[in-house]
Amino acid sequence: MEYESVNYEIDQEKLSELLVMEHSAFIVLNGDEDHFSRTFGKLEINNSLKVINRLRAARRIPAIAVNFNYSNSPDSEAYDGLSGKRKSRTGRTSSISGQYSDLRRDFLNNMSSLSPLMTVTSRNENAFNSVELSATLESLHIDRVFITGFDTDAEVIVTASGTLSRGIMPVVVSDGVSSPSERLHFSALEILSNFSEIVDSREMSIFFFGE
Repeated sequence: MEYESVNYEIDQEKLSELLVMEHSAFIVLNGDEDHFSRTFGKLEINNSLKVINRLRAARRIPAIAVNFNYSNSPDSEAYDGLSGKRKSRTGRTSSISGQYSDLRRDFLNNMSSLSPLMTVTSRNENAFNSVELSATLESLHIDRVFITGFDTDAEVIVTASGTLSRGIMPVVVSDGVSSPSERLHFSALEILSNFSEIVDSREMSIFFFGE
């Protein structure tokens, strides 16, 4: 079944207000090969990362990578069960084709170019479970965070909520996040649009680079 992309297009005036990059940072969630291998929209993810890397280099915007380790969480058994469910649900649909090796190479190159300021670890779906992340953003006077990575219906949506609760504006890069399930990805974006700003990397590219 095909799911239609939700239209989050915003006008230029709104875009100019949203894309104020001073005191901004990128947060990349679960930026590893395992998550990439079982997500849909791999080409879109790679294209989005290229725009983000170009923008970061041009504006010197910091990026922070966040990994999630549930093994030391008090709820580790519950997380293991949910993780197993997600992998079993997607294993049949995420077959590795001949094209995957090229996509994988591009993804790893994009992540290498990202050169994050630091990598932190969270013990639950909210990246702000990491005290180090909160302290770093505060020290840099960050007031808006552009969120990319995996999975839209888990760590992305929970972290966006956590961002807002700390008085920081969450901006989700819609083609820079993804999930194993296309249906859950777009459902999560719809929920995110109720309390986060949504922007497409193509809008960012046109706004900053005219292309």
